Amino acid sequence: MRPNRMAARIGSSVCLMAALVLMPSVSRGQQPQDQPDGTKADVMFVLDITASMKFAIDGVETGLERILKKLKDREIDAHVGLTVFRDRDAGNGGKPTPNDKIAAIKGDPFTFKFKDGNHFTDSSKEYRGIVSKIKAEGGGDIPENSLEGIKHAAAAGGTRKGVARLIVLITDAPPHPGPTLEKRIEESRKALVEHKYHHVYLMTTTDQRALYQRVWDKAGGVDGAWFQIATPAASFAKLLDDITDQAIVDVLKHKK
Repeated sequence: MRPNRMAARIGSSVCLMAALVLMPSVSRGQQPQDQPDGTKADVMFVLDITASMKFAIDGVETGLERILKKLKDREIDAHVGLTVFRDRDAGNGGKPTPNDKIAAIKGDPFTFKFKDGNHFTDSSKEYRGIVSKIKAEGGGDIPENSLEGIKHAAAAGGTRKGVARLIVLITDAPPHPGPTLEKRIEESRKALVEHKYHHVYLMTTTDQRALYQRVWDKAGGVDGAWFQIATPAASFAKLLDDITDQAIVDVLKHKK
């Protein structure tokens, strides 16, 4: 009988070890990277910086303090990032604009890094210092690199664990049309899911609303809200307030 008991013990031990190996990391007391805890938010602004967008560049720079304060007042630790896009390939003849060198923009689209080498910062001074160097230039034709901007921003990395990942797209133009449009929408949507973004807020014109909303993927965990872009400074500031209020609701709903 002893050999049978020993075999049973060995078999049970093997099964237990296998169960522990296959057990999801969350059951070992670890916070999975894609599960926000309701106390932190990494917010990536994806900003159109073509010639018509001066009001938005200025608005993000001047409105950042208020955005961060509103989040902090609700006990949300927020870090912010910045991805910019123009229309270098189609709109500027394949050449950078004069401001690209001044603002250290090295691609289109381009995601900035901050002093610590990360794509996100909690320093409003550092963030505003970068935005203050950006000028609204280029664009050429109306469509811009907006879908490419979303994809590039999502893939940039640098988000924290246990954080709600948010993207804010700000543009007054549609993405490039043509035979590759469907593929580019799908690539942007997949990038958001793959890199665990939870909420995408769209600030666009009314006629582009339905198209841009296709980057959401609720089955993949990506939802969001749409806001109609407005050009006067006061109206744009109100929109940033509205987006921040929505972000607070969305982040806090993840709180355990």
